Amino acid sequence: MDRLLADIASQETADGVITSATIEGLQLGLTAGTFHFAPPQASQIGTRAVVAEFGHSPEWIEIYRDPAFRQHDPFADFVMRAGLAYRYEEALEEIRLTEDQEKFVAWIKETGFFHSLAIPAYGPFDFDNYVTVTFGRPFEAEDELKINRIIAIIEVSNRRLAQLMEMRRSTKISLSEREREVLNWIGRSKSNTDIATILNISSATVDTFVRRIFAKMEVNDRVSAVLKGVRFGHIRF
Repeated sequence: MDRLLADIASQETADGVITSATIEGLQLGLTAGTFHFAPPQASQIGTRAVVAEFGHSPEWIEIYRDPAFRQHDPFADFVMRAGLAYRYEEALEEIRLTEDQEKFVAWIKETGFFHSLAIPAYGPFDFDNYVTVTFGRPFEAEDELKINRIIAIIEVSNRRLAQLMEMRRSTKISLSEREREVLNWIGRSKSNTDIATILNISSATVDTFVRRIFAKMEVNDRVSAVLKGVRFGHIRF
């Protein structure tokens, strides 16, 4: 295992894993990507999934994170069943699209993200997730080595995230209704200041809720809190 993969495998927080993987992806030429996290056996595009991303506009993210729209993404469940990475154009050769899925594909083309790679990531403890990445252009023959490297990074990252979640697994996590509400907004990548505005409470109050959430979940960063919230069913959109 080379230095980078060893570094990812030794990270002690989910945020560290995601950050290391993203930085390497950017160095390999990626311009954008999404990370889907869902509870065991749940759809990667369903209401119980959380989506993290890099390189996408706020407008794109807002549209895609809406489960009512995201549920028509034809690539995620297909790739998770197939167990193989697919370029979008390759996947469409094997998928019979519904009318709503055709509209989703049209939106992907319109927003410039049709040249993407859909990647299934399987891990221990039923920690199976879905990733998409793009170079922001059509794929070329010389991208093959980079793609293999990216897939290896995703596989190692997913295994490490699974290990971290299991190491910090509690038998029961009891959150108040307000704590679950705050956690759900964290899952939408909102800052504490944003959450304070949305919930019409002070930033100091949000800070207190976040500290309580971290303590109850036995985590030290927002990404870990979100992943654990997904695993234990506290996050649902």
